[in-house]
Amino acid sequence: MTHPQDQPDPWSAQGDPVIGYEQPVFDQPVHVPVAPPRRNRTALFVGLGVAVAVLLGGGAFAAVRLWTAPTGLEPEEVLPGTVAAFARIDLDPALSQQKQLLDLVRKFPGRKGTTEDVKRDLIDEAEIPGLTYDAAKPWLGDRLGVALWKTDGGYVTLYALASTDDDRAKSALTKAKASFELADGYAVVAVPVGDTTSPTAAHDAVRVSKKLAATDAYTTVVKKLPANQVAIGWADSSGVLAAGRTLSEGFPTTLDGQALGQVAVGVRAVPDGLELRAAQSVPSTLVPKKDLVKELENLPGNAAVAAVVQPLTDSADVKKALDGAFDAEVDKQLGALKGLIDKKTVDALIGGVKGLFGATLSFAATDLVHPALQLTADGPDAATAGKLRDALGLFGPLIDVDGTGARTTISYGDYHPQGTLAENPLYRKALADRPPTTSIVAYVDLQKVFAASTTMTEQDRADVAPIKAFGLMAGPDGVIARIVIQ
Repeated sequence: MTHPQDQPDPWSAQGDPVIGYEQPVFDQPVHVPVAPPRRNRTALFVGLGVAVAVLLGGGAFAAVRLWTAPTGLEPEEVLPGTVAAFARIDLDPALSQQKQLLDLVRKFPGRKGTTEDVKRDLIDEAEIPGLTYDAAKPWLGDRLGVALWKTDGGYVTLYALASTDDDRAKSALTKAKASFELADGYAVVAVPVGDTTSPTAAHDAVRVSKKLAATDAYTTVVKKLPANQVAIGWADSSGVLAAGRTLSEGFPTTLDGQALGQVAVGVRAVPDGLELRAAQSVPSTLVPKKDLVKELENLPGNAAVAAVVQPLTDSADVKKALDGAFDAEVDKQLGALKGLIDKKTVDALIGGVKGLFGATLSFAATDLVHPALQLTADGPDAATAGKLRDALGLFGPLIDVDGTGARTTISYGDYHPQGTLAENPLYRKALADRPPTTSIVAYVDLQKVFAASTTMTEQDRADVAPIKAFGLMAGPDGVIARIVIQ
């Protein structure tokens, strides 16, 4: 198959035949020259050497291809190119990913690294009417895809389930009374969304001539991801927003799908964890101005959660969306209080909080059990910061507000910083390979988050013990997130 991120196969071109030799006929007299010319023997050795080189080279390249890229069709090659959103997981990835994933799974007590439990969870989560994992197990392959597709009768969810035995797949899906079609080694199942009535959706989907993997909207953004992704998610923002407005009452109408374009997310195994990367077809309007990681690493080394965010109003699009959404939400939330608080105070509060959007924000929480945190806002000027401090003064009994000039510091709880994140080995792994400039960066010590959870049991915490930390870096070319597993 061809992956958008794969390189062309230099061995696929038609080239010269491999150099070989003719098998001698042993029942005929063989003439042996008394003194064969030396140059002929040299030519023979050269010919054999070239033949071996070609064979070894071809085999080596085939091995490299097997190591770095999976084989066979992926779900995006059988689903329509007009879907609004798509996601797939490949439980039979390239050998390099299989090894790294197996190494990661082995870090979890009691885990064997098999795919059966994963497939069971995926089928159970899919909730395809009438289909259980036990019914799918005899024929279900290692690749699964899901997509949102609009038909004349409404929206349907399309599932592309790899089939290792079409006869068994047909029998199980027929028994489940599912709307399905078998094509190219997959069972494509259509499940209505809401009030959709489209009984031929699966049939129609497999007969769409242009598949998702062949569309520019998909390949252009997916190829920005590193090769060899175990899971990929993709969405056309306009299509998703249109679906949201159709399927959900009260869905936001101010969001602009054209401004977001297409977005792709990929997940792959890396040493000591999992890496998630996101890319979009339209460049972000929040252009990084500097490396915020340098500011993040100066935050407390004992932080459970830490983040630094560039002023969101640096982006005109984000500013417009924030202003509209903020005003509407404040108007709704303060409705009952407007009669209790004078208009001047309300305006000061709203104006001051809006000032946060125009500031570089640094946040750190050193305790989650007994919340202790600090937020620093470096605003554009002293006047804006003064309005922010005046507005936050209304919450005086709850928080401590301090600052001079353009900087405002807000503290809550018993905040005790110790050391710096730059000295924390776990932090360095979570924020490795960062882009040179960033607009949003964050670090989470997941073990501290798990320890503070009031819903997790001790067994739950033991199950996730190898998961140590999370790092997030948003740069000019997309987002990098890393989960550290040790």
